[in-house]
Amino acid sequence: MLAKFSGVTDKAYTIKNLFLQKNSYLAFQNLLRTKKFGQLLELVSKNRFLESNSEYHEVINIIDGAYIQMKLAIKNGTLDVAKERADFLRSSGVYLEEVNDSLSEIEIHKQFITISKKKDINEILSMVDKYPYLKNYPIVENLEKHWNEVIFKAQEIASHGDVDGVANLLSEFYLIKVRFNKIANIFKIAYLSDLHKTVAENSDHLVIVSVILKRGVENYLKLFGLDQEIEDLIDEMRKKGVDNIDLITIEIGKIDQWTPEKIQNSIIE
Repeated sequence: MLAKFSGVTDKAYTIKNLFLQKNSYLAFQNLLRTKKFGQLLELVSKNRFLESNSEYHEVINIIDGAYIQMKLAIKNGTLDVAKERADFLRSSGVYLEEVNDSLSEIEIHKQFITISKKKDINEILSMVDKYPYLKNYPIVENLEKHWNEVIFKAQEIASHGDVDGVANLLSEFYLIKVRFNKIANIFKIAYLSDLHKTVAENSDHLVIVSVILKRGVENYLKLFGLDQEIEDLIDEMRKKGVDNIDLITIEIGKIDQWTPEKIQNSIIE
């Protein structure tokens, strides 16, 4: 059909373009047949005329549908379905980064299910701390609910300086490393309240108990470090004549290094 125009110069570009489109369409059909959707989409992006092809829109629907199904399956816990959809997308060469992330998440969910069956609370909460999207599992929700209830009670007891009460209440969590920082902060409140109570009870003769108070401050600083709360208390004691506290000579610890082995019955002992 085009042979009679082969010698017409101003038609050469059009003829060449038609042949290029023909080759692109043949490549499109080949990629469609072999389900290499990633390469197919790349081909279409360089040859926009292929977007009008109904088969292209069918491919888009297949890809988007598989992606949505993968995400929903992960959310619903149907991991085998999610893996199947992810493998399909990966073999098709589309959404590769998202698919790889989803495959990693699927494996983490499988690991978590295995750990959950062992009922190892430390491992369970450690994984949840690392992968927050695991929080929706019933076993985690129940653990978190119990934890929050205990912490609420412990904070109330700590505010009265009842170290023994706090220790007894939190003892079930002493093996759970990811909870150490929160537990340390509860004990910090208890010890600080104990120090405040000692200051209040001896306000008329504070200098007499200055040695005890200094020991309490030193113990506090070794356990929790220097913070605004203890600084304010030291200032209050200094105003009342306690001048034997020299921060330069006292060992300053870090609260993030606290462990249950460092629990003391009283901060002033």
